Amino acid sequence: MFEKRRYQEPGKRSRYEYLLTEMGRDLLPAVFALMQWGNKHLQGKDGGPLRLVQRGTGEPVVIGPRTVSGRDLELEDLAIVAHGDWADTQTGDQPSA
Repeated sequence: MFEKRRYQEPGKRSRYEYLLTEMGRDLLPAVFALMQWGNKHLQGKDGGPLRLVQRGTGEPVVIGPRTVSGRDLELEDLAIVAHGDWADTQTGDQPSA
């Protein structure tokens, strides 16, 4: 999830920074959604001490379901379906070789 990278500022000792990998970046929406849930349900009426906002504007960011085309969805719009070869084995079809 993190990549350790060495760096050195001029005149300073070398240090390490930790950068998110693609796997780490893909996990961020889940982490932010848990933070959003905790602010709403576990903190006081003002929410938690941290907020997720758009850099530059300060506008609050809301994490939620969205299609790949960018359309926001409601809970009633969602369905969980089998995918790929696993779906074929559940219906009795054999995956193609």
